Amino acid sequence: MKLGQLMSLFRLSGYDAHSFKQCVEHLIQILPDCSFIEKQDMLSIIQLVWEGYYPIGDTTNHVEITNR
Repeated sequence: MKLGQLMSLFRLSGYDAHSFKQCVEHLIQILPDCSFIEKQDMLSIIQLVWEGYYPIGDTTNHVEITNR
């Protein structure tokens, strides 16, 4: 899936953290080849996902994820 398609998916999901988490590995693979503007757009989406994230019953180690 291309970055534009993923960004549309995140928007349609209401910036759902669970949907985003399922795509992290793929994002790590495709982001190095994306343009600066695409990366800036993705950063905005990441910020919206984070703003809407509520760790109810979540045991994920977020420090490990962000330090990749």
